[in-house]
Amino acid sequence: MKPTILILVALLIIIGNVIAQTKKRQKSTTDIDFETVKEDACGIKQSLGERLEQIKLEWRSVGPSNDASFYYNTYKLDCDSKTKTVKVWIKEIRERSKTKASMTKYELNCRTEQFRILSMVEYYENGNIGETYQPANPKWADVVPETIGNAILITVCRKPV
Repeated sequence: MKPTILILVALLIIIGNVIAQTKKRQKSTTDIDFETVKEDACGIKQSLGERLEQIKLEWRSVGPSNDASFYYNTYKLDCDSKTKTVKVWIKEIRERSKTKASMTKYELNCRTEQFRILSMVEYYENGNIGETYQPANPKWADVVPETIGNAILITVCRKPV
């Protein structure tokens, strides 16, 4: 009789622990905050919900210029917590030009509102590669207001307009 009681007590303790652990797990997943806007190491301000919405599409519009449209790659957005800068690929689709498109890798400093170009590749309409550009020592430049560079900074860094 005593071994049976000991086994029942042990089972009740085990079941109680399993139930307690399950409740802890359920509580931790429901405590995720999707709404609070936070600033990351690179100065990008957005909520978890906004970030999840942002990455539903690989390419998001930055905006048009006179004869081209610009998009940034949400999958390749890379915040470097050491340098506090963000690297992002920008695609430019041109309406009237010898080269139909270009892909440019920018490094942005959201806090100082500066950028530099790390590399660029131009593509002809048939898909062949045109000119390439990869500076050995890329220089930082201020973002000029009312330019496509400013639109990239506002969009990628989530700056208020």
